[in-house]
Amino acid sequence: MNGGLSDEAIAETLVIAAELGDSLALPILIDAGAAPEVIDALMDQGQLVTEADGIHARLIARKNTTIPRLPAGAKRACHSRLARALARHRAAPEVIARQFTAARDYAAARAEW
Repeated sequence: MNGGLSDEAIAETLVIAAELGDSLALPILIDAGAAPEVIDALMDQGQLVTEADGIHARLIARKNTTIPRLPAGAKRACHSRLARALARHRAAPEVIARQFTAARDYAAARAEW
């Protein structure tokens, strides 16, 4: 545990954040299942840094820290939640399809292409 937060919740948030890239949208991160208290903890630790617009953040851990490994099923679940969040936020179909493919939900990925 990390300050009352589960290691799994932190690992899942880091995996999703890493998938979102260098300038990640915090609303999508939250919509994909990242708990606000986990995001706050990562910001307090300096692993996530808010950008000037207050809506985006940079994942510092991507360069300086190894992203924790999750069991394959948990990682696929992260990709699935992210794909659905990206769809709700109207991301490009190929971006959504890539996440569904990583989740091994090939029917949903094919529907996006």
